[in-house]
Amino acid sequence: FHTLVKAATAVVGGGIISDSKLKKPVIGRMLIAYKMREEGYSYKTIGKYMKRSRGSIRKLWNNMDDALSLPLIYQYEVECWNKFNESLNEKKI
Repeated sequence: FHTLVKAATAVVGGGIISDSKLKKPVIGRMLIAYKMREEGYSYKTIGKYMKRSRGSIRKLWNNMDDALSLPLIYQYEVECWNKFNESLNEKKI
């Protein structure tokens, strides 16, 4: 989890685990939630790590899923996702 936070912070900046509703920290949370779901973690477990409700995690996941299915509309989010994955691949995670 901490490695994912570091990778997301490198892409979008700080404040990811805070209560900030600014765009960049929210996108950072989307990246982490989506990646953890890909790895098989439940919404509840991800919520415990991120200190958020299961519903909040599901919404983050849904938002990232929408962004990835509509890349022309959500260009920034998709760009962040690609950088995030590149960073994880470089670290062999």
